[in-house]
Amino acid sequence: MSLSSGKLTLAGASMSFDGDLSIADRRAQLDHYYYYVKYHFLQRQSGALGLFSCDSNNLPIAKVRDNIYVATAVWALSAAYRLFDNDQGRGYELQQCAVKCMRAILFCYMQNTHKIERFKETQSSDDCLPAHFHFETGKPIDDPECRGHLQMDAVALYLLQLAQMTQAGLTVVLAMSEVNFIQNLVYYVERAYRTPDYGMWQRGCNDGSGRMELHASSIGLVKAALESINGVNLYGPHGTTLTLVHVDPDALHRNSSTLSSLLPRESNSKETDAALFSIITFPGYAIDDKELAEKTRGRVISKLKGNCGMKRFSRDGQYSVLERSSAAGSEPQVQQRDFEGIECEWPMFLCYMAIDRFSTGDKAGARQCLDEVERLLDKDNVLPKCFYVEKEYLEAERIAPQSHSRRHLPETQPWLWAQGMYLVSCLLITGLLDMSSIDPLGRNLPPAMIGYRPQKQDFLRTAEKSSVIQVSLVAESVPVQARLATYGIATQTVQQVEPILVLPQSTLVEVFKDLGVNKKLGLSGRPERPKGALGTSMVYRIKGNVVVFTPLFLAQTNFYMSTDMNLLLDMIKDNLKFIVSTWSKPKRPLMVLLLRANHATNGSHFHDMLEMMAAFKQGEWQGIPVQLGRLQQFIATSFLENLDFVKQDVKDLATSDTSMTVNRLSRVSLYGPLLRASTMTTSTSSKPSRSPPPDRRDPEIDFSKLYSSQEILELYEECLMPLTKLKLLGRLFLSYGPQFQTPLGSVTDVVKELYEDALLQQQWHCVRLGASLLGKTVESLAPSITLMVAVNRQVCLGVFGHSEHVISEPLPPSEIQTLLFNSVRPIVIADASLQQELVIFLGSLVTAEPKLFEGMQRIRLGWLIQAMHNEFLMSGEGGEDSNKTLYDLSPSSIKQLLYSVLSSRYQNAARTWLQQRRREGSLNRVPPQFYEKVMQVLLQSPGGISLFRHHLAQEPLVRDSQPQDKSFILSVEELLSHSANPEYRQLIVELLVVVASLFDQNKEVQITETIALDVLLASAATMYAASRKGEGDLDETTEVLAFANSCPHGSHGTAAYLIRATVDYVFHSGMDLDTSKCIIS
Repeated sequence: MSLSSGKLTLAGASMSFDGDLSIADRRAQLDHYYYYVKYHFLQRQSGALGLFSCDSNNLPIAKVRDNIYVATAVWALSAAYRLFDNDQGRGYELQQCAVKCMRAILFCYMQNTHKIERFKETQSSDDCLPAHFHFETGKPIDDPECRGHLQMDAVALYLLQLAQMTQAGLTVVLAMSEVNFIQNLVYYVERAYRTPDYGMWQRGCNDGSGRMELHASSIGLVKAALESINGVNLYGPHGTTLTLVHVDPDALHRNSSTLSSLLPRESNSKETDAALFSIITFPGYAIDDKELAEKTRGRVISKLKGNCGMKRFSRDGQYSVLERSSAAGSEPQVQQRDFEGIECEWPMFLCYMAIDRFSTGDKAGARQCLDEVERLLDKDNVLPKCFYVEKEYLEAERIAPQSHSRRHLPETQPWLWAQGMYLVSCLLITGLLDMSSIDPLGRNLPPAMIGYRPQKQDFLRTAEKSSVIQVSLVAESVPVQARLATYGIATQTVQQVEPILVLPQSTLVEVFKDLGVNKKLGLSGRPERPKGALGTSMVYRIKGNVVVFTPLFLAQTNFYMSTDMNLLLDMIKDNLKFIVSTWSKPKRPLMVLLLRANHATNGSHFHDMLEMMAAFKQGEWQGIPVQLGRLQQFIATSFLENLDFVKQDVKDLATSDTSMTVNRLSRVSLYGPLLRASTMTTSTSSKPSRSPPPDRRDPEIDFSKLYSSQEILELYEECLMPLTKLKLLGRLFLSYGPQFQTPLGSVTDVVKELYEDALLQQQWHCVRLGASLLGKTVESLAPSITLMVAVNRQVCLGVFGHSEHVISEPLPPSEIQTLLFNSVRPIVIADASLQQELVIFLGSLVTAEPKLFEGMQRIRLGWLIQAMHNEFLMSGEGGEDSNKTLYDLSPSSIKQLLYSVLSSRYQNAARTWLQQRRREGSLNRVPPQFYEKVMQVLLQSPGGISLFRHHLAQEPLVRDSQPQDKSFILSVEELLSHSANPEYRQLIVELLVVVASLFDQNKEVQITETIALDVLLASAATMYAASRKGEGDLDETTEVLAFANSCPHGSHGTAAYLIRATVDYVFHSGMDLDTSKCIIS
């Protein structure tokens, strides 16, 4: 034990790296660490509650994250003592101190169950768990210094370390109420993939606004926590199946895929962050892709490492001289960019680096990192919190980074998070502790070596996961089975698979509602969230019954997309590919396809359906390995999960939205849907048939005209076409509300009847109108938008030519529905439905084929529909000679058309220049390095640039932003959004590229006046029109439209006229110019 200035230190003991130390020397080192922990850690632990006062300025604040790291360090030292037969009780003492801290955090969390209950539905920062507590009373602290409570990584870290400690044999959870609470904590973090938070540093977005955003470090720790806590028995060896923790595999995958989409960035506003080390290495080990982990690690080190540790992130102002002076009022308010190059450096992250290198087998590198740490210890041999640049060296440090020494932040007490990480790194690198002692779940092992352990059995699965998916075909009735048998397709009915129960996924949702329920705590259990493809690919044992569930896409949901048979085939293919590529459990996945009467009826889709089932028999369909067989034979080879928590009889939970109970199935006819379509009468209107007589037509109706309710009702009586009727009902709905009474009932009732009839007849325009008026929304709307946001794309809901709502962060489904039905539906009713289809398709494409979205920062759904409309007209299906419109296409045709529009830049279809510009402008595509070019223009334009009087100022944008910063990109996109139409936007983009090229060649040019882009473009178009008049072939379109239809290249190309217009503008505007160096001159 060493003592310096009356204080115990870690220095000295950690200097020995000899792995062959004698037992006495090892014991002496451990005792040295024990006294250090006793002096610095345990003296700051509350005697009654068990929390550590982690604030370095002696405030009574216990931060959850800091406490977990301290508890981990204390537990690590206790694990090191277990190697000795007689440790004088020190190992157990330390272990129980760690357990007491973990239980104290659990106690504090459990005092806020009302917040968890609300957060499960809202994911709002107003309802989140506190991140700071009073270390003696456990009450939440709401102080300006304790801001940003929504920190998903802190809750996830607790679950992760709880799983590790429980696996190591520690008993933290003692009662069923605590088991239920932990299960609800899982629900709390499951949707981190779409929950913006404040991040590890409690500061949110890096633009100074403090906005919340998605953080890779938060999502990564949630992924690690869900993987670790899944299947853990919280009572350890004394538990039953009732004390197991369950994790939704689909939620886990969504977090994993979102993490992969964000990395190597930390967030949209942060290129990188030292917080990423917590998921690269200990404790998270959350990045499965080795190349991605290396890329992320390399970026953190290259961008943030300095002589005294690491910056947390670029332009981090915390504890810098500037921020402290500004907060004290001695300096004016500083801007975010003022901190660039003078950020504080935090030596704690060198400990993360040391553990990272130790984990990968680079022991020499680990020792080198630890040597760097020891060099930074203060005079008391304690690791400082951070090092700052002194005021007199600020400017010099900005000019020459790392050229001046830094001073460490003065503190009254050591920062325990840093001391804890230092202790863990010392124990590992000196050989006193093995990695498996603090990572008993083996997270540091390569992914291929980590077995899925539903009850955390002690085994590793070294064999590769199964790549074959089992498929069982179940017919909903005997007639359906007989019809398929005529084509050689063998199926089973629900009666024939008994005693196995076949139920819809909605029943599985009902089943899981019981998991985590605790009336004493006011916890309701699992929210009503759909179960995805992975969840329905398992076999379940529920109260003695073996149960399988059909996939979500087969459910008779409230939305119409599942009734499109061609789209259904796409969904089957996509789900099979998804399951095969993501399945990680030790047995095979199972997909049960319930075949209904409408699947077995003649139609364009039926042949494709038969081909699919025939391919299943051959063992492969479109490259997907499939094994087709009877359901009973697959039970033994499928992954089985026991659900002993269910209180109700599973047969009673079966929902009524599908015809799947035995009694009901026995009465279903193969021709039921067809009979309904042919015999349905207009009972409410006393008309014998919905089909209009061939010699009658609807009256001509001017829908741009305002009609009274009586006039609308009179027109309705004269109309026979369902489409016209629905449009008239839409007028009544929007003007007088859904409950407005007509002679046939309320508007909603009449719309519902027309909608159901249109659904049977596959009249898609009518279907979309009806679905919109009835407020129907598709499942997975919010996750699809989240996928686009996670890859740094904005989604704009709105109608072409009208105002739009920009979505930059994930939103809950309720808010998305409000935007659709309050902003889109009143303008174009069918668009509220069509835009939902597009969101679902785009969400799948943005991850499957990211190349399609290159250069697209904003996905404007209204403009995208316009591009699809133009593409549809070019195909020859629509137009003046055809009554068919885009809205008449089936969802599967919409999907194909969308793909065609997105991929058209890679096709060789003949298009005019106007058509090409309309397409690119509608897609909001920009060329490579475009934002760098706009930055170049702004750097040489003190007056900024404008478009139709919308101004983009040079300052503070240029001073506070980089071209790749989200704030800069959004500012540029906001300016471009004021373009009147797609071709005009595309010409503005081309103009900015031209101006940037000229400025790049003439860096001496400084335009003092605002560059009016619309004026420049008008000037170029006028020059073009004047030159074309002399040739006599100018058409009657406007100058800009004719300009947009010309080739960009050549002496008479648009680029030539844009250059001429720019040069004229430069020489006739206010500018500072050294003509001796100017290429233009």
